[in-house]
Amino acid sequence: MNNIRKTLLILALGASPLAAQMAVSHAPTAAAAPAAAPAPAVNPDSPEMKKPVARVNGVAITAFDLMEQTQRIFPSYQMHGGKVPEKYQAEIHQKAIDQLIADELIYQNAKVKGITISPEETQKTIRSAKKRFPTLKAYQDFAKAAYGSTAEFERRIRRARIIQEYEHREIELKAKVTDQKLQDIYSKNGKMFVRPETYHLQTISVNIPEHASAEQKALAKKQVDAILPQARAAKTFNDFGLLAERSSEDEYRVNMGDHKWLTKDRIPESLQKPLLSLKAGDISDPIETEVGYIIVRMDGRTPEKKMDYTEVKPYIRQQMEQMQSKQLWQALTERLKKGARIEIL
Repeated sequence: MNNIRKTLLILALGASPLAAQMAVSHAPTAAAAPAAAPAPAVNPDSPEMKKPVARVNGVAITAFDLMEQTQRIFPSYQMHGGKVPEKYQAEIHQKAIDQLIADELIYQNAKVKGITISPEETQKTIRSAKKRFPTLKAYQDFAKAAYGSTAEFERRIRRARIIQEYEHREIELKAKVTDQKLQDIYSKNGKMFVRPETYHLQTISVNIPEHASAEQKALAKKQVDAILPQARAAKTFNDFGLLAERSSEDEYRVNMGDHKWLTKDRIPESLQKPLLSLKAGDISDPIETEVGYIIVRMDGRTPEKKMDYTEVKPYIRQQMEQMQSKQLWQALTERLKKGARIEIL
């Protein structure tokens, strides 16, 4: 399922994040539209655009459908002159075709199951779409330019709404995870929900050349020892940062020596042990590393802590439902493909 699709249908309905992930690919692609629709890059009614590229149980998927789906998968389509860069063409083409086939299978199956959208709900969705345009004429101009007619634009909205309702019933609702399941996951996987100890560091570095001689190392040590009293005299973040800007030789000097918050696994091993004894505001002795000498200011540290269930519950739910949605989607599309007549032209 393509998670990057941003359609007018989704925007109009104000769908949930999970529903947005399951957004149907045939939904019209107008977003915050300009006052007047730009001239279309292609004519959707041209013979070239109406040419079938695939058939699903005899229903044609057109070159226009393929172009539109390609644009959803590759948002920079227009920036590349209406083309996909050659190195991505095969991959994106296959993804687009697969999605179009899946959508058509779902739409056909939705009709078999009798899934419909009431006229009132359909009109509500279309009214929401119209509100994204400054005038009715702007809406009609866009529909005509992008899809050939307002009727075709609204047909696609209705179709997309039916596909979305089918996915809501067959995927979104079935992917829901109970509170008890979430509690069980939290209880049985305690180590996954431990927030590691973090450190907020500033540094001043004096580099040692690669394959340095004893004399070069001694010179670097002398240089960092000369900086150390100034570093210890720096009582604030800004004081130390200004010294780092003047004296440091590492890339963080342009950010006042600030490394922001780091977990232990992102700190070089040569620094980890010296950091253990530092409290917020402390300045380390020069620490020798493989690249030079470093003076560290500990701006803050937070201890390791197991996160509360209420804190991580939304995260667990999101991850579990996303995983189950993906599994349900794959199972659904595989089931619908069995026995279907699918032709790639």
